[in-house]
Amino acid sequence: MSPIAHALSASLIAVTFAQVSPGETPYLAVALISATAVDLDHVVYLIRDRALYRRIGYTGQLHRARSPLHELAGLLLVGALCALVFAFDPKLAQVIFIAFAVHLTQDWVLGKSHPLTPFDNTRIEFFALTVRQKILIDVIVVLLSGALWTIYLAVRL
Repeated sequence: MSPIAHALSASLIAVTFAQVSPGETPYLAVALISATAVDLDHVVYLIRDRALYRRIGYTGQLHRARSPLHELAGLLLVGALCALVFAFDPKLAQVIFIAFAVHLTQDWVLGKSHPLTPFDNTRIEFFALTVRQKILIDVIVVLLSGALWTIYLAVRL
């Protein structure tokens, strides 16, 4: 999914489950950041391996541009960080962990993943989606999440 789809959907799920009110702007910002920060690892690999991507193309290949933080190791690391944060601000820990975990879950279910990297490089793919199908899912997620964000912000004010 695109960073926009991740940002809108994973952050909305996080703030809903953590019972964040629309006026709690710092939590909303953290939710958006946590839902998208994991994708920063793509930038490093895309720059480093730009010759490869010029040759094979970028479309449908971003699963190759992931660090171990984009897999189970990242979830465990963020979980440990959130356990520390929980001692000071339980709601913040929930927002960070849920947004991050939902993003990874979306990637694992809808894309290609190596969940046990760096210990096991077995690739999993639950659905063999075409690029067109992935774009359609992205558009639906963005539209639905945008509508739900609008309702969330309007109803709770």
